Amino acid sequence: MNRDWSDGPPVRDPLTSERVVEEFRVHGPGSEVASSNASAYISGVTTTSARNHLDQSILIPTERLKAADLERFRNAPFEKMIKFVVDIRLRKIALGGEMHADAEEELLQAGSEQSDLWGGNLWPWADPPRIEHISLINIRPAADNRGMEILRDDVRAAVRNVVDQWVELG
Repeated sequence: MNRDWSDGPPVRDPLTSERVVEEFRVHGPGSEVASSNASAYISGVTTTSARNHLDQSILIPTERLKAADLERFRNAPFEKMIKFVVDIRLRKIALGGEMHADAEEELLQAGSEQSDLWGGNLWPWADPPRIEHISLINIRPAADNRGMEILRDDVRAAVRNVVDQWVELG
């Protein structure tokens, strides 16, 4: 059977070589994101990663999260860290997932624009709790951010303000 792979080849499980995802959606030049049960939601969605079959919860909160609310992210998939992506224009945050691109995808589907999204990591159980402004999605030469870390002070401050709005770090 001859197959047209113009949308990209299927994703295969590296251990079993079974087909995992066959459909791709493109968001911006050269960025392919495998669709993985992504759906519209208000407070959260559970997706299955095509990369390693982890069940992961991505949350876009509708009210401020307290420290106890963050426990749902412990060991899911990281023991002490939570990945996040913020929309600095709409002042939204998506928390959780295996990769920042997972939370980024949910915000894009919820109406965010790529240029407004910035990623980082929360360490709510560190002493003191901290935020890292590091993510692959932050590499944007056109926005004068050539590395994974957010370099512009105004963007870092906007990201911190959105995190503080939605997450109580203690």
